[in-house]
Amino acid sequence: MKKAMKTAGLLAEKLTYPAVRRGDLVETLHGIQVADPYRWLEDPDSPETREFVTQQNDVTQRVLSEMPFVAETKARMTELFNYEKYSAPRKHGGKYVFSKNDGLQNQSVLYIQDELHSDPRVLLDPNLLADDGTAALSSRAFSEAKLKDGKLFFAHGISRGGSDWQTIKVMAVHDNNKILDDTVEWVKFSSIAWTHDDKGFFYSRYPPPEKMKDDKHDDAEGPKRGTETDSNMNHQLWYHTLHTPQSQDKLVYAYPSEPTFNVGAEVSDDGKKLLLYVQDGCKNANMIHVADLSDFENFLKGPSDATIAVTKLVDNMDAAYSYILNDDDYYYFKTNANAPRERVVRTKLGDGSVAPEWEEVIPEQPDAIVIEGVH
Repeated sequence: MKKAMKTAGLLAEKLTYPAVRRGDLVETLHGIQVADPYRWLEDPDSPETREFVTQQNDVTQRVLSEMPFVAETKARMTELFNYEKYSAPRKHGGKYVFSKNDGLQNQSVLYIQDELHSDPRVLLDPNLLADDGTAALSSRAFSEAKLKDGKLFFAHGISRGGSDWQTIKVMAVHDNNKILDDTVEWVKFSSIAWTHDDKGFFYSRYPPPEKMKDDKHDDAEGPKRGTETDSNMNHQLWYHTLHTPQSQDKLVYAYPSEPTFNVGAEVSDDGKKLLLYVQDGCKNANMIHVADLSDFENFLKGPSDATIAVTKLVDNMDAAYSYILNDDDYYYFKTNANAPRERVVRTKLGDGSVAPEWEEVIPEQPDAIVIEGVH
């Protein structure tokens, strides 16, 4: 450590930092003049900001390249990280799916196999989607595959360059992993939930940022998704019908009076209900609103601006709730309501006119978080 600090100190003595322009911007806020000379740096895509970042990176790389322990540390970390990594297999449509990383791959590869002991084959390799390895698999969901035709679809989001934005594509697994034309953009902080007829899926999105609203794909010379500094507001839940353009997608639900709310969705095990998770920011708490899917086909044919009717099962953000499963009319949830270490509760869905009656199934344990994962 002393050697590293001494080396860094000697290098710092030789450093010449790039000059940074001070602007003359002054704003009057609540009657007080506030100077903001570096406001121009808040536009990450301007030529001047890009040049500033390049110069700063050059200085950093010069320092790192002259530190003798950098190469040694990199070699050791590479050695330690170079081992095969597997996820547990999960069953979808009668097949088994798991991810594997050979050791130093930028992204893990998704594999599929027909039986537990059959040979796996590649389902999706994100490493082939970008030369620099920064295309990552994000949200994902297989169709229910409960239809007799044996078709299995895989909706998956791809994010690039570390951005939270993702573009959803759909793979026909039954058709030699063919990627369909379906493309769903401007998706962020989203789950993917298929209806049980396999005709489409729910997803969450924002309106495109103002300066990117006409952008359909990242341009090497233009703004990169994820570099914008706009605040994302008005998260919305949408439904995409398979084999149709995104322009025909149907708005399912939104909270226009609460622009900071985020909304995600999950379809119940029996396919009869849509559960909406509503959060505000990063708080570990959410509301649960429930919609009936029995007449969903007619809802899709209705007015484009009409949203689905919901029952407010949990209408406050005092605790976190996550759906586990349902047994007929009983719906089971994991929650930290009155249980910091979490517990499992159940309730019957009503019409929202009276508060739900919660029955404890697995109580909170005094010495451990026992509800680590529930399926």
